[in-house]
Amino acid sequence: VYSLGELARPENWFIPTLEELIEACKKTEGCDHFILEHLQLGWLASIEAQDEQTYSGFHQSTAKEAVARLWLALKKQ
Repeated sequence: VYSLGELARPENWFIPTLEELIEACKKTEGCDHFILEHLQLGWLASIEAQDEQTYSGFHQSTAKEAVARLWLALKKQ
């Protein structure tokens, strides 16, 4: 669960939808391509921005988990 800003009370938490996660990833500065694909072993999300590609990590069990992991990877940069 992600909360905006500092630690928040559980009643202020929200769980974003898949669409909200995708939009948040696509807002990355210089975003050229957003890819969400289902491979034989699981889901993969990636984004190409400014000639660099960031991945969600391979074989996530759901599309939402793949995009959420991609969002977290983008925030670490």
